[in-house]
Amino acid sequence: MKVSKELIRDLKKAEDAVIRIGNGGTDLSLTYREKKNGRGWIKPEREVVYKDENVFVSSFDHDFEPSRATWVLLYSNQCDNLQLLATMLRPDDELYFFARADNNNDYVRNAGLHNDELCAQVRRKEKLIVHRYVIDTQICANNSARNIK
Repeated sequence: MKVSKELIRDLKKAEDAVIRIGNGGTDLSLTYREKKNGRGWIKPEREVVYKDENVFVSSFDHDFEPSRATWVLLYSNQCDNLQLLATMLRPDDELYFFARADNNNDYVRNAGLHNDELCAQVRRKEKLIVHRYVIDTQICANNSARNIK
């Protein structure tokens, strides 16, 4: 997706981020929240959605062919990896989110678990600036809670 000043601002300030990869593209949904009446009730204030037509979900396990991934980053304005990514970006960069399934070691594999990663790639003026920046990982059993399906 093409990076704009607004996208950089939203990545830095939004409190929740949802990244959906698959089904024809990549969606980045960023939510701003506000507290109401000082009682801690949190109500969605507004949501901003950025879309991209690129889809990339891969797996280290050649028997598993994932087709979609969903990552929910609550309090994304406190997620160091996402904040560093926002700091690296400049307007007119190209930002690609991608997911990689089963980046396992023997301990994870022997326990019957899967280590899935949400990554980003940044291109600036046709030059690859960041090849694979890991934003988040999840170790999970192969069930409905898994980020990559």
